[in-house]
Amino acid sequence: MDVRLGIEKYPLVHQPCFLAALFVLLCTPSICDGLFTWQTYKSQQLDGLQALLKAWKSTPKIESNLAGWNESQKYPCNQDVTEDIAPNWRGVQCLQYINCFYTNKENTTRDCSTYIIGLTLQNASIVGSLPRDIGYISTLTTLELTGNPQLTGPLPVTLNETSLYVLDLHDNAFEGEFPFFGDEYESLLTLDLSGNKFNGSFPYLQIKNMVFLQILNIARNDFKGPIPEPALENITQLVELDLSSNALNGTAPTLKTIKNLQVLDLSSNMFTGTLPDLTTMHSLRSVNLSRNAFTGAVLLSSFFNRTENNSLSVLDLSFNQLTTDPNFWNISELGSLQELYLDNNLINGTLNISQLHALGLLRTKITNSSSSTNSTSSVLRVLSLMNNNISKVIYDVNDIANTATVIKLQENPFCNFSDPNDGTRCFCEQFCSISGSTEDSKRKIVIIAVVVSVTSLLILLVSLAALLYRNTKYKRYLQLQVQQRFEEFEVKPTIFHYSELRTATRDFNADLKLGEGAFGAVYKGTLPNGNTMAIKQLFAKTSKGVDEFLNEVILLTGMKHRNLVNLKGCCIREQQRLLVYEYVDNSDVDQVLLSKLNSQLCILIFYFFFEFLQIIFLEH
Repeated sequence: MDVRLGIEKYPLVHQPCFLAALFVLLCTPSICDGLFTWQTYKSQQLDGLQALLKAWKSTPKIESNLAGWNESQKYPCNQDVTEDIAPNWRGVQCLQYINCFYTNKENTTRDCSTYIIGLTLQNASIVGSLPRDIGYISTLTTLELTGNPQLTGPLPVTLNETSLYVLDLHDNAFEGEFPFFGDEYESLLTLDLSGNKFNGSFPYLQIKNMVFLQILNIARNDFKGPIPEPALENITQLVELDLSSNALNGTAPTLKTIKNLQVLDLSSNMFTGTLPDLTTMHSLRSVNLSRNAFTGAVLLSSFFNRTENNSLSVLDLSFNQLTTDPNFWNISELGSLQELYLDNNLINGTLNISQLHALGLLRTKITNSSSSTNSTSSVLRVLSLMNNNISKVIYDVNDIANTATVIKLQENPFCNFSDPNDGTRCFCEQFCSISGSTEDSKRKIVIIAVVVSVTSLLILLVSLAALLYRNTKYKRYLQLQVQQRFEEFEVKPTIFHYSELRTATRDFNADLKLGEGAFGAVYKGTLPNGNTMAIKQLFAKTSKGVDEFLNEVILLTGMKHRNLVNLKGCCIREQQRLLVYEYVDNSDVDQVLLSKLNSQLCILIFYFFFEFLQIIFLEH
């Protein structure tokens, strides 16, 4: 049963002209205006999409992760047709306007088929499984569901009812065995099941007839056991083969028939025996056979194509049980290799760096006379032989100074010397520099540090000197101003030092406070000569400046009376203003004038009388 969706075309300024540009063979400008089109969907395909929506209904934030997916919008690919129809289903691709024909004599109505051909949802947080009903979408050519860690369950065998060219399900949580799709299922070009929980033996029967496969990736699953000898012999068009991080064992698979392979990764399995024969492959770029149990001597030319036109640039044979003698390496042996990793193997003896340099196998720094930068020549960019049994390295000063190849020999006996030298620093720590240049560099660093430190210290001293000079100059100016004012009015009060008064009052201790008024507090103080004084500390907030304070001092100094307390002197320090009065004993004026009052109260009356005079003075 087919489902027809009627779509009426509008005037030329709207969508018909857009469709005319895209489908010039299906619609010409002379008949675009007013054309009515029926789009026909296969009802089973629409049912298949609705089954997916039902299986994934627990997906969080479904309105964004599965945008456009809803039961009310049955047609997934109509966004580019009318504005009043809901948008496309996210990730669904359709092939529209196929097999169109006119249904009336006036050529104003036509009927076209629409097929669902693709479903791509990456990192959509899908929750659920893949239902069998996906087989209803028989025209599906691309299925890419990736990065959904809660997309679980087995793969439905009904996938063999589709027309898939690309099946990419990496980084989900599918489980169980990979299903058998039948002997005639051979259309796949890409099969990526990596990063799931598939198990069982190597899916030999399932893939042996996929003769057009270009990418086969089943890495990071739980496939176990050996790979049958003829498992891959029919898949001759492979470009990328990744079987890494499983539990496959036995000998490595035979790959002689796959001549165009570019990327091979068999790492992190349990393969044994000798390395696989890859001499027939001219297009290899990267080979990773690390973390297995391969054994034997490694003569690269015996296992890899080393002709001039080969392209192998990265080879990782680490964490095996291989032996080799680097002294037999030559330009034909290493060929185009740029990175060679042989860590954690059984390589021992001597490594002759000078010989490798002489044969042109290591990159060297070449100084360009027209530029201050360094360029490098071929071949190796990285040579890693860590954790082997290399006890001796032959090199000279030029090998260290001019090398651009990173040579890693950590965890070899050569690196265990207690007295490090240029060689161990270069090959065991990757810090390549001859001692002389190192000492020169250190000397330059010391000189620069001394110069910078001395300069900074001089700047600091000059700043401090300028500050001290400014303060001293201000003090002299203030002292001169005070002397001039006192000479003008012919008064000579004593100018006390602030530290002297501070010591006399024990830093203006509250126990020595005689009282407090609106303008300041009065303290009892004993000077170094033993004289007792009443010291009034004016509040900073009431200070009116030097001139006004001096006027007050002049006024109070000139007032003389036998019943008044005499002003002995003053002190000016930044914002501090202090007046020093004669201290009246308990047996003096208070007994004469107010013998019945408390003696301490009498003393305060005299001091605050002067404060009253200050108020009158300031108001006038």
